[in-house]
Amino acid sequence: SERTSLAKMVKTVNALVCHLVAAIFLLVVRRTAGAQAQLRFETVPQDFDDVADNSSEVINGSVVLLFCSAVGETAPPSISWTRNGSDPESPPLIHITTRVTYLTNLTSSVLTIRRFSPATAGFYECQASLQGTTILSSINLTVITNGTLSVTRELTDYDTFDGDKTDWRTYVTLGNDTKEDLLSCAANYTDLAPNTYPNVTWYKDGQQLISSGTRVIITDQFNSSFTETISSVSISNFTQSDAGIYQCVFFTSTEVLTSAPLRLDTGPVSLVAVSPPLVYSSPPAPIVAEVYAQGEYSSILWSACNSTSSQYIINFGQTLVRTNPSPSDYGPYTASLVNSSNNSVTVVVTQYELPNITYISPTSYVLQGSNTNITCEAIGSPPPVISWTLNGQPTPYQSIISSSALPSATCGTIDPGETVSVLLITSFTSSGNYTCNATNVNGSSWQSVYLEVQVTPIITTPPANQAVLQFNAINLTCGASGVPTPNITWWRTW
Repeated sequence: SERTSLAKMVKTVNALVCHLVAAIFLLVVRRTAGAQAQLRFETVPQDFDDVADNSSEVINGSVVLLFCSAVGETAPPSISWTRNGSDPESPPLIHITTRVTYLTNLTSSVLTIRRFSPATAGFYECQASLQGTTILSSINLTVITNGTLSVTRELTDYDTFDGDKTDWRTYVTLGNDTKEDLLSCAANYTDLAPNTYPNVTWYKDGQQLISSGTRVIITDQFNSSFTETISSVSISNFTQSDAGIYQCVFFTSTEVLTSAPLRLDTGPVSLVAVSPPLVYSSPPAPIVAEVYAQGEYSSILWSACNSTSSQYIINFGQTLVRTNPSPSDYGPYTASLVNSSNNSVTVVVTQYELPNITYISPTSYVLQGSNTNITCEAIGSPPPVISWTLNGQPTPYQSIISSSALPSATCGTIDPGETVSVLLITSFTSSGNYTCNATNVNGSSWQSVYLEVQVTPIITTPPANQAVLQFNAINLTCGASGVPTPNITWWRTW
């Protein structure tokens, strides 16, 4: 009896353990599946060199760009980088730019190593996180040392890298002089004999740049403490022909090393407003006001409806984000270039609304073969587009549509725009439901009106002449047809 009870107990415990293991396995599977559905990578650091084993060898002194982007199912994920398990080094050697696209829930990040060396080699990892879910991607970068010549100052150290491009670019206004240190680079060589320095040659668009002695001046300086050559180019009265890609090339008797390129462009200093994403959500999605800046400028200053809010986030100076917006946050956001007079642009961020039909013509009868019209009015933000159907199918009739733009922007909720559509019905013959469909990017709404053909009444059975004896009863019959059903009235003529 005791053995039987013990066997039953062991059997029960084994069953419980099996159920527990199965439940844990199912939970892990569900969490993994949920993580994959919720968050995924679009680009990963391994794309740098199309490597399959998560490692790559990089030439000493070269430029490295590591891309990492991820898409979240419900919101843009956050992206962070580590090098050998810790935060990467500070600029100017390592620079990270991150951009968030709320319309597609995409976060893109670029880690730039401006001069790769043993000091910047290591295990780089990109981490994307969203609502407790984290995915990782990594690459191990090792250095190929061809010698002891190394670049100590890049042309690109002056300018800010734009994460949307694969080069560095800056603008110089026509007629201006280039700023100090704009075109400046340096390199050293530790094994050279005393008072011997690396040589340097400048190139523009692949052709050697020659100093004119007056407008284009190349200056070389030598730092004996570090066996360093510092070279710079100054250009006065900048012209269109000066625009191009500049590089400096350092060389010794055994080694050549080229700096990262810098592109100089011309053009007026200007700001261009980027249309805000058309998003309707409840609760409201974050406000995104974005501008694109071109030309030579120092910084961008934003002014907003609720300027005291601590929840404004400025990304790269060109994008303003307001999380958890309230009605008072909608309206105009103005971006201005700090060092350019009278150069500003306004981005109007609207509280988008679903379409709402405010009026449609009433149900009625229409005389067969005649012309008539029906009207539909709808509001929404942005103003909705109106289309018509008859019994669920497109109508053969044309319509006249007028749409009012959104009113002038002021701080606070902006009233929606209105669209009015008049359907012109000619030679009316088709009874049925005429439906007004109002649609914008947020959704749609509809209402129907029933029109019925009105057919002119006709006498189908006229009263017949009869001879009747005085004081006898008589029945007179009159039949008529029409739409709607006609009323018959009798009268007697003398």
